[in-house]
Amino acid sequence: MGLKTKRYWQRVWEYFNKYKPESDCNRNQVSLMNRWSTIQLATNKFCGCFDQIERLNQSGLTEKNKVCDAKKVYKELHKSSFPFEHCWNELQYSPKWMEDSQSKKQKTKSGATPSSSNPSTPELVNIEDDSGGLERLIGRKAAKERARKSKSKLSEDNNSSSTYFMKLFEEMKEEKKKMAEKKVTYMEKMVVVEQEKLIVEQEKVAIEQEKVQLEQMKEEQKIMLIDTSVMPPIQAEYFKRLHMEIVAKKM
Repeated sequence: MGLKTKRYWQRVWEYFNKYKPESDCNRNQVSLMNRWSTIQLATNKFCGCFDQIERLNQSGLTEKNKVCDAKKVYKELHKSSFPFEHCWNELQYSPKWMEDSQSKKQKTKSGATPSSSNPSTPELVNIEDDSGGLERLIGRKAAKERARKSKSKLSEDNNSSSTYFMKLFEEMKEEKKKMAEKKVTYMEKMVVVEQEKLIVEQEKVAIEQEKVQLEQMKEEQKIMLIDTSVMPPIQAEYFKRLHMEIVAKKM
């Protein structure tokens, strides 16, 4: 974690503790980071569902209807209800979040064909006669034929919407599978990193133990070289015992 990131989460932690309700639990910086990761991941998934609903461009749908449909898609794909709607309500109007969402939409639209951008919008045709641009009158038979075609087109549109939803579900399932695979790969890498750290720590401990043993050997050599013949009897007896202990350890 970089210094800039640490300072940022330090400020988040201070803000949290300043304004959190007394009944709320205490959280450290790591706990807040993990909580935000959980919220961000689920909310990004919900944004994908909401964006797909908006792309259908169905007439008559209010914002509330779109949110309800997006929650249905989320539940179908992830087998659980979207738990952070209150967070979504705050984030969707955040300038940074809106900027990121708009960027994703533009990338998606850049790959779309004109005919697929709004398949539910019919073409408007103005039919004029040769004499004076007057609108041609449509007979009863022609009107029935037009009604039949309109009904047929409506049925095709419904089938197309159903196919689109099925394709959408499959794409999002595949995306979920890829994310799970990436997560497994990441966890495997983390295990390898932790194992390497453990090996390094073990090597450090071994080096420290060797240093201690070397220092001990130096002290023992100094003691063995001491001349006890010039010492007072009590001091000489003390060093003779040390000599005997050192010799006993070496045997």
